Amino acid sequence: AHGGQLLKSQKAARFESGLDNSPMYDGEDFYNSSKEAHTMELWDVGFSSLFAADSLALGRILTRINRTTEARFFTERGEAMAREIYARLWDDQSEAFVNRFFNGSFNRRVTPTSFYPLLLVGHVPTETMDGGSSSIGRNINQLLHSWFFNSSRFCVAPDGDFVKNNDTCYWGLPSISADDPAFPALGYWRGFVWGPMAQIVFWALEAAAKTGPEFASARRAKIALAKQHQQLMLSQWRKHRHICENYSPHKVADDCTGDPFYTWGALTGLLSFQ
Repeated sequence: AHGGQLLKSQKAARFESGLDNSPMYDGEDFYNSSKEAHTMELWDVGFSSLFAADSLALGRILTRINRTTEARFFTERGEAMAREIYARLWDDQSEAFVNRFFNGSFNRRVTPTSFYPLLLVGHVPTETMDGGSSSIGRNINQLLHSWFFNSSRFCVAPDGDFVKNNDTCYWGLPSISADDPAFPALGYWRGFVWGPMAQIVFWALEAAAKTGPEFASARRAKIALAKQHQQLMLSQWRKHRHICENYSPHKVADDCTGDPFYTWGALTGLLSFQ
């Protein structure tokens, strides 16, 4: 319907990501029209993490039904990708996992996808980072304290009680860090809060928390996120009986920022029951 021009465009590549207008994908340097693939020239930390987690899950399923050869293939593929993510997509300057261009430079626009590698903590050998497991624990604690619990970035108070959150980044986990230049204008994946993204981050924090005591901050983060997002969902439900496609990060929002009754909007409240 859109013709070949859209299908061979940067816009199409962005749409395929599902994060259509995310600031992560701003700029023409993400796309090389001379290549047959017509893809963004970016090693995406979120999708790499989901690919690895999917492979590991397939490995577990295949193990349960005694298809051992296939199970080994998917498990090894997932673990190999996990090692690459931890070795190559951690950026000391950002204190975060971030996307990386094909030329080796980092894209330092941070979204909740930077927390997705926590899905894989239990599958990363201790030698993957300098300093072994202590280094992995230290880096993840840095990530959570520098970004997740930071009231000027992802705005999840350590106790889930909104303490120090300002009115423009109140509910927590906007789809771009609140200190990013794109955040003030908001719009779709440029600052709105999304239930599916919150669910994946919740699962990632849960996976890290189960790995060992050095990841205790991940357990605290998981509980805090669930508390704040339950109140976010209830804020619109009590006003309008709406369950939003996406939500404004602002403390005072007249209504949903997307469709007013959308299945995945309930995930923000359901985190508290998991």
